[in-house]
Amino acid sequence: MGQSLEAFFQWKALVTLLLGCTDA
Repeated sequence: MGQSLEAFFQWKALVTLLLGCTDA
């Protein structure tokens, strides 16, 4: 469970970064 949550936050951070790059 903890490992899955960690992976989820990593993926979310990556998506946020990609969206930020697309916006900029």
